[in-house]
Amino acid sequence: MINIDELKQTIGIPLTKEKKYVDNPANAPTGANIQRGPRGGYYYETTEADNKPTSNERVMFNPTAKQESKWSAFVAPEMPSDDEFKRMWKKKHGGKDKGWGLEKLKWVNSNLGSTKEYQMGLWQGRVDAANGLDYSEERGDKTQNYGYYRGFTNYKSDIRGWDANTLQIFKDKYIQN
Repeated sequence: MINIDELKQTIGIPLTKEKKYVDNPANAPTGANIQRGPRGGYYYETTEADNKPTSNERVMFNPTAKQESKWSAFVAPEMPSDDEFKRMWKKKHGGKDKGWGLEKLKWVNSNLGSTKEYQMGLWQGRVDAANGLDYSEERGDKTQNYGYYRGFTNYKSDIRGWDANTLQIFKDKYIQN
């Protein structure tokens, strides 16, 4: 795989440098060339490569404007009563009573899938799974946790349904090398 920063250096394109100021030289990364600024502050220079996340940093999912718009427009319908779920189940399964909870689960899953919380958890789970991180349930929102669980555990099967362009965009944006 080609490292863009190495390629830029090889062909003579300078990397963008940036000064990062620190209160104390001990707060700078190990090996950084610490210098004093014109007003006495400490800084070190970074390049584009230095600003990329390391394998120890978690990459956070950032939704697109289109995703934000779609998720914000969702209005959750009122959930039917258990008796209504039982009636729907009986109608679909020749009068059988047993198993109506599956109908309820199907309804919940289909409606959760459109909420922002669920989708944010789903995509963050996919990003974490793609980067080989351990499963973590750290969100306070149950809907987001459920989305995270589904995204994390179903990541490998989910990406098989993505077209090549979508998969490449995801990899370029979220997967650390």
